[in-house]
Amino acid sequence: MKNNNLQLSVMVGIWNAGIGSILDPFMSLPGVISYLSQQHVAIKRVNNRMSVYQEDHNVIGSKADQAMNLEKILIRNLYFSYADDGEEIFKNLNLTIPRSKITFIVGDNGAGKTTIIKLILGLIEPTSGRIFALDTNNREQTGFSLKLAYVPQKNILFNTTIYRNLTLDKPIDLSTIKNVLEAVHMSHQIEQLSNGLNTVVGDETNFSEGQMRRLSIARAVLSNKQFVVMDEPFSDLDRENQTALMQELRSISKQTGILIITHTFDLIEPSDNVIRIGGLT
Repeated sequence: MKNNNLQLSVMVGIWNAGIGSILDPFMSLPGVISYLSQQHVAIKRVNNRMSVYQEDHNVIGSKADQAMNLEKILIRNLYFSYADDGEEIFKNLNLTIPRSKITFIVGDNGAGKTTIIKLILGLIEPTSGRIFALDTNNREQTGFSLKLAYVPQKNILFNTTIYRNLTLDKPIDLSTIKNVLEAVHMSHQIEQLSNGLNTVVGDETNFSEGQMRRLSIARAVLSNKQFVVMDEPFSDLDRENQTALMQELRSISKQTGILIITHTFDLIEPSDNVIRIGGLT
């Protein structure tokens, strides 16, 4: 009788283990399907942006593409609301971002500053209205988002060399890299490392948040895009470094359009293009 009970308990254990190994993957299927659905939408959006760009310019990197010089980015009669709550974030929004000036988008937290950037970058689509660019020949360009470099508020450096982090494996000559590092006040710190630009991030770098932000800005400038979009670039810097970085951005803005999201007016000059979001006066 004891042997029969033992055999029965073993059989039940084996049965439960077998059923569990079969059912567990099925139990996780809803989450997997939801994730894949979200990624499918994201991939479709990226493919749409790429196809529009290729239709306008045949092949990315072609002579026509390289010759496209943006003059300004325009938003016209734009309405936007998030699908989950339906709250209208923007109603009949109109704004112009010229390449010839530094543009500040200023507003309180939650006013919609980051939403504007997502719209400009093509990460989300407006409910209605238009986002487009004009080139130097006053021609409309709809696939312009690939001409923008983005520096997010959260610093992102990869576990590889500083050189690869800055160039993203694109052929950029050393003198150009050094000039940009000088511009963002990071040249000295990197020269102090035993392997210089070949130092792997994390090995002996120990960069502060502010230094990582400077490297992210350097990477954006080295990408040679026509606009650099920055989300709160001064948040990790003290006042002295904020002023120094702003001076360098003004120098860079002679060749590259600069768009800055911020919640402060401190670094704005009268000649800057200022867009106030959320009822600020």
